[in-house]
Amino acid sequence: MDFLVTVATDFIGIFQKGGEVLASLVTGIVPTLLVLMTAVYAFTALVGEERIDRVIAVSARDGIQYTPLRYIVAPVLAVFFLTNPMAYTQGRWFPEKYKPAFYDAAVSYVHPPLGLFPHINPGEIFVWLGIATVGVVMAAGTLLILDASLPGGLIEGSGDLRHAQTMAFTTLVMFQLFNVFNARSDETSVFAGLFTNRWLWAAVAVSLVLHIAVVYVPFLQQAFSTRPLSVRDWLMCLVVASSVLWIRELNKAVVRVYFPRERCNRS
Repeated sequence: MDFLVTVATDFIGIFQKGGEVLASLVTGIVPTLLVLMTAVYAFTALVGEERIDRVIAVSARDGIQYTPLRYIVAPVLAVFFLTNPMAYTQGRWFPEKYKPAFYDAAVSYVHPPLGLFPHINPGEIFVWLGIATVGVVMAAGTLLILDASLPGGLIEGSGDLRHAQTMAFTTLVMFQLFNVFNARSDETSVFAGLFTNRWLWAAVAVSLVLHIAVVYVPFLQQAFSTRPLSVRDWLMCLVVASSVLWIRELNKAVVRVYFPRERCNRS
């Protein structure tokens, strides 16, 4: 029994560590990313597309001496300054025999520098924003349920600590079960072909049954420090956890409407 308690404690510790990492990202990397993107866009506007066109036109000339320009300098300049997918329009300067290799070089360069220069593939930003949004929504929703289950705090509750922990644990699990449907696509609505993957539904059903066992089976209650929940408790957890589905749906809709070309041309 002590072994099960240790496993349960370590399991929750994984999510606690993930919360610490998320907090460090929000306070550290995100502000730096916004400033960096602003600076790069300003620099790109200053250089101008015409100058990039002239350099790439030179690299398209025949001759082995232009090979480094053709397959190293031209793809890098096109992707950095014109971004994906507009970078591929620079293939218009190249004879047909050089175009395939230029496109291949440009495509190969689109993803590696994203960590430093996210402006290169704007559609990709919404993918990462979607991941960050899910993390923030899950953390906020779980803390909200925890607060609402305890006396005092922002929302008055009436339960003890063990009941509040069970509510928070259940909300976090429900968040994951809702979010698994979000993970089917970064752009397509979750309701498109919702019932086509039977294995996914089976996995969700098994996960739900296992969690119900953790909440109601006595020896699992002791191992995971849980308490039985009422129907009202379950409804509260489900309503809060479903928010991750609706928020990601909104995020996907924005990508589909405002960034269709980036979405279609992403490699």
